[in-house]
Amino acid sequence: MERRFPEVVGLLSHYNLEDMNSPELRAMFIRHVNGWDILINLLDDPTVFMKQIENVANQHAHIEGLKPEYFTVSISLINGPIM
Repeated sequence: MERRFPEVVGLLSHYNLEDMNSPELRAMFIRHVNGWDILINLLDDPTVFMKQIENVANQHAHIEGLKPEYFTVSISLINGPIM
């Protein structure tokens, strides 16, 4: 599978990406899905939604090499069809 941002693999190496059943990767997926659940449930309150987005941005701000465009895949799930 071709990756849109192959350099991200290095940023996520501590999640044991080579083993799709690793506890590290599964825990990361659970956090990611839970984060989306929170955001979806805040869609009816734009002020709180944006504060949560700011919170998530601040949580990721310390990661050296992390670029906003890496989040375009996740954002595209909101803006368009998944398929």
